[in-house]
Order: sequence, then C-alpha cells, then structure tokens
Amino acid sequence: MVSSCFPVDLLQRTRLAPTRTKGLTSDLSQVAGATARVQDMLTTVLAYIEDVLSGKVAADNCVGRFLMDLVNKVPTISAEDFQNMLNSNINDLLMVTYLSNLTQAQIALNEKLVLL
Repeated sequence: MVSSCFPVDLLQRTRLAPTRTKGLTSDLSQVAGATARVQDMLTTVLAYIEDVLSGKVAADNCVGRFLMDLVNKVPTISAEDFQNMLNSNINDLLMVTYLSNLTQAQIALNEKLVLL
C-alpha cells in the first residue's frame, strides 16, 4: 500500500535535513499520510464541484469529462470482498513481520553461539 512516490517524497525531505538523513516511517504512518493526501485531494475536487454548481466558477468540459472517467474507473466491490482482501493483506503483513522477527532472533542466537 505504499505509494510509488514514497521514495521521491523521502528524498525531498532529506534534501533540507542538515545531515542529509531521514529515518524511515512506519507502515501505519505512511498509510495515514497517504490517506490525508487523498482526503485533501478529494476536498479540493469537492470544493471545485460545489463552486461550479453554485456558479462561482465556470464549468470546464474537460475537467468534467476527466472526473466522470475517474469515477467510472473506480471498481465496484462488495463490502465482504473488500473485507476479505483487507484481512488477507493484513495477515500477509503480520506473517512477514513475524518471520522478520524470527529471523532476527535466529541471527542473534547464532551470533551468541559462535562467540561461545
């Protein structure tokens, strides 16, 4: 669920840092940031649509067609299917986290055994 722009965003943040380093953010904070950006974009689109409907802004046919195409491209999925996909992805993430922790523990144990 990580945005393809995430590496570029990370590079831009390190550009202004004095040490040119920046710690990686957690998956949850990445999702929260992406959700906030999507919400901001939707708010902008909604404000534009409301301005067009109220007559404050002249309607642009190209923008209207683009928004209509965008809405039509959104796949329709049942709530149950979405819940199943989400649970599957969460389970995959938990399994990867578990295996990562298990591998770290195995490496630490191996290092201790080698030092004996």
